[in-house]
Amino acid sequence: MPHAAIRVLHVDDDPEFGDLTATVLEREDDRLSVETATSAAEGLELIQDLSPDCVVSDYDMPERDGIEFLRRVREDYPGLPFVLFTGKGSEEVASDAIAAGVTDYLQKGSGTERYELLANRITNAVQARRSAERLGRQEKLLRLAEETADIGGWELALDTGELEITPGAGRLTGLSPDDDLSLERAIDLYHPDDRAAVRAAFDRAAETGEQVQGTWRIQPPNGAQRTVDVTIVPVSPNGEVTTLRGAIHDVTERRERERELRAEREFTEQALDTLDDLFYLLDSDGTIRRHNERAVEVTGHDPAELDGLAATELFPEGERQAIADAVETTLRDGETTVEADLLTADGERIPYEFTGARLTDTDGNATGLVGVGRDITERRRRERRCQQLTKTVPGCVVKVDAEGAFVFATERAAEVLGLDSEELTDRTYNDPKWDIRDPSGTPIPDENLPFTRIRDTGEPVHGERLDIEWPDGTRKLLSVNGAPVFGEDGSFESAVFSLVDITDREERQRELERRRRERRKYKRMINSLHEAACIYDPEGRFELVNEYLAGWYDTTCDELVGERSTLIPQVRQQADGDPYRELLNGDRDLVQGEVEGEFPSRGYAVLEYRLTPLVVDGTVEAAVGVARDVTERKEREQELEELTSQYRSLVDNFPNGGVFLFDEELRNVRAGGDELTNVGLSSDEIRGTKPHDLFPEEIADEHVHYFERTLAGESHTYQQAYRGMHYEIRTMPIRDAAGEVIYGMAVSRNITEQKERERQLEALNDVTTKLMTAETEREVAEVGVEAARDILDLESNAIHRHDTDRERLVPVAQTDASRELVGEAPTFTGGESIAWRVFESGDPVAVEDVREDSDRYNPDTAVRSELFLPISDHGILIAASAQQGAFDRQHVVLGSILASNIATALEQVTQQQRLRTQKRDLERQNERLEEFASVVSHDLRNPLRTAGGRLELAQADCDSTHLDGVAGALDRMDALIEDLLTLARGGETVGSTEAVSLSSLIEECWEVVPGERATLIVETERTISADRSRLRQLLENLLANAVEHGGEDVTVRVADLADGFSVADDGAGIPEGERADVFEAGYSTAEEGTGFGLRITKQIVDAHGWDIRVTDSDDDGARFEITGIGTPE
Repeated sequence: MPHAAIRVLHVDDDPEFGDLTATVLEREDDRLSVETATSAAEGLELIQDLSPDCVVSDYDMPERDGIEFLRRVREDYPGLPFVLFTGKGSEEVASDAIAAGVTDYLQKGSGTERYELLANRITNAVQARRSAERLGRQEKLLRLAEETADIGGWELALDTGELEITPGAGRLTGLSPDDDLSLERAIDLYHPDDRAAVRAAFDRAAETGEQVQGTWRIQPPNGAQRTVDVTIVPVSPNGEVTTLRGAIHDVTERRERERELRAEREFTEQALDTLDDLFYLLDSDGTIRRHNERAVEVTGHDPAELDGLAATELFPEGERQAIADAVETTLRDGETTVEADLLTADGERIPYEFTGARLTDTDGNATGLVGVGRDITERRRRERRCQQLTKTVPGCVVKVDAEGAFVFATERAAEVLGLDSEELTDRTYNDPKWDIRDPSGTPIPDENLPFTRIRDTGEPVHGERLDIEWPDGTRKLLSVNGAPVFGEDGSFESAVFSLVDITDREERQRELERRRRERRKYKRMINSLHEAACIYDPEGRFELVNEYLAGWYDTTCDELVGERSTLIPQVRQQADGDPYRELLNGDRDLVQGEVEGEFPSRGYAVLEYRLTPLVVDGTVEAAVGVARDVTERKEREQELEELTSQYRSLVDNFPNGGVFLFDEELRNVRAGGDELTNVGLSSDEIRGTKPHDLFPEEIADEHVHYFERTLAGESHTYQQAYRGMHYEIRTMPIRDAAGEVIYGMAVSRNITEQKERERQLEALNDVTTKLMTAETEREVAEVGVEAARDILDLESNAIHRHDTDRERLVPVAQTDASRELVGEAPTFTGGESIAWRVFESGDPVAVEDVREDSDRYNPDTAVRSELFLPISDHGILIAASAQQGAFDRQHVVLGSILASNIATALEQVTQQQRLRTQKRDLERQNERLEEFASVVSHDLRNPLRTAGGRLELAQADCDSTHLDGVAGALDRMDALIEDLLTLARGGETVGSTEAVSLSSLIEECWEVVPGERATLIVETERTISADRSRLRQLLENLLANAVEHGGEDVTVRVADLADGFSVADDGAGIPEGERADVFEAGYSTAEEGTGFGLRITKQIVDAHGWDIRVTDSDDDGARFEITGIGTPE
């Protein structure tokens, strides 16, 4: 086989050296074909296009050296041989190359021997790779072969005992090729009964050096038992066996198929041997090739005598030709049947029928025949017996020849056909005198007559019925059975008929069928009933029962038939006389009633029964009984009676309302309760009525709607107004023990007082609004007494205000009814009255009879009962009545609610009065501040401006440093005046607010802040809601303060906080002990500061509702944090 070409890519930045190398390499080995590249980049492109078998590269190249080139090649071509051929030889380069995955490393040198060495290195590297690839392909093929053929290989080193297996062997044994394996571990996988044989086979192969094979059972740990063929091949490299190799092949399925085939063959042979018939196989020359045991038993010949014997030798001389003809016919036509006497070894003749079929090869050529021989001795005997039986059949037997003429008739022909045997031979089967018809009277065409059908089809007929006319004119119905008789050539010769007169039988059958239909009608009726039903005979026994009745007795219908009924004796015991006998005699049409008894499947039961006569053709033949289990109904009736009694007691004694029990027709079957008399009704008047009989149409319609839903199983609650009262009605279904709704119940409750309380609460809620809009204490009190009068029906009431200065309760509002009862309401002082005692306790009190209370204010008063409702610490509401016990719990509850609302309203009035006072004080203060600002602005600034002008003139006339000091003092005074005006006019509130961009406004403020070397950093994009003008002043003050106190190179940083922003600098900061004073007027650490800047800042913050605090900055300077700032909506 010629060596394959080797494509080489040589990469070297010296083109001349590259060409030289290519020339020398191709000359050294004609298999080498070299392409060159001058850079690593070009080399990578050529690898894609050329697909070289080996790459040779220089190390020292521009842009990318040989090691980097190698790493790049390994990313895409990890297995491609790569030789580093370089003039720079060093351990470092060699180490890097090996780490990068170089195949070989060779240093350049002078002389052609270096190129010879390079060529050798290239061919060795390529061949090694090709061998590895070929080995890989072979391993894949081997693995595929193992997988598809269930084969595995193994090798055993005898000196170490180490066992190696292929993946295929691993799959078969359940072992892993990667495990440390030994022969003993492998032998343990074999069936315990096979292990000794397996070990002996290995020993024999090792000792004799001969190949050994065996078939054994293996039991893998992770699978079912398998059958394997194992081949053991000794390996003797030096004449001594050192290694055993071999293969293991799974033959489980093959062995299973062989076993199945053997079993099938044995089964077939056994089946053939158990046949009662003869089975044989003949060659095409008619000799016996195979036979079953039955052939040996019947013929009496030994199996060896039968094998190869001509089949004709087993028959008498006179029948051998017929057998030979039958064999020839079978081989020619495919099959045939022949009858002949089989001649046994002892000379006995046995009649047999032989059926044979042809055997052919794949080309369709006859190779022999297979056949079955059946003993027809019994059939022959039956034929003879049949001839004898024709004389004893109940009818007559006739024979009709092929022409349709009667040629034979038995002696009974006259009884069946009205003609004797001699007279019958003068007629044909289709003689018109017979007037042959079907049972319905329809004439039968000749082609449909039994003889014609037998003759034409060769098939027998059975059970044909023909209506014929006798010579005397009477008509007879005959039952006809017929069969064909064939000649030796198989042609139709005649037909034999059995004729039976069934005229009387048919009439009886029709009568019986009619009676049966009548009975079936009763049977269908009984079986269709979903109740226990039966037919009793005259003796009271079960003649027919349905499944329901059989179930009562826990038995079947068939087992119950014929048994005596337990019901009939009970019926007779319950009555005078014998009602069952009267029913059967036709004296009664119905017997019904109820009986009790024990039944196997039901236990104790109450039965409701009905007995009626079963009449056929006017005669009572039996009795029909139907019974129904009414035990549950009886129990429900009893439960219903008990339930009705219980509800009757509930209805008659229902307190504070009315109860109505109504039936499915919505009629009141019971009614009662205290409330009935309040609306002028009685229980007797309501009983038997419907809703429309008692109530107006609209109310009655609503009752009907809910009553019907209640009887459907629902419960409802609804309200109605009737005769000035309000009622809440609840309906609910009344069920029996079985869960069936038997009644509906309506419970009516008078909720008029509840409705009134709801009205009062609603009115109290409405009056609260009026109380809260009152502007004075008197107005609140007047609204309060009116509400107590109009809502709580406290006609006589008054409100007393607590005078805290003189500790007394002073009346501030009083109803006219109160004045009529007690006159002008008195003033109560401490310790003199019930009113003061209750006011101090704070708890409402209703006094049933004031005459019995020692703290009553006026012993001679006409008041008998009073209600005291404290109004918090504001006072008390007092209601009075000339009636004893006029106030109940409801007055206390609702009155307390009103008193609480009055207290809230009084607190609001007090608060509003306080706010109005504060507002007036603030307005006066603002007026004084404005007046002060006006004085400062005009009376102080004008002299300052004059002084300033004079100062300028003086400075023009003379040069003096004292004048500069005066100018500075004037500027400071002007700044002080400006800050004072800001404080005075700024106030504690702000004007209209708007959305202000904080960063934009800060930039604007920075432009007017002195400090050319100062730096501003803005780290916020927040938009806030503020008074823009005052916010500007706040920012200018903070920025100016930072520049003034932070130094010329100060950095000012404005940043976001969670709910605001901060202004920080990197100056000296503010000592912690002074931070509490920085917002006070006059505080300043600068020589020329006014001390008002931060005070103004605090004022602006407060006016906006914000918070401000000072702390250290990250740069140890001062940081002012403004928080609590909202965002614009």
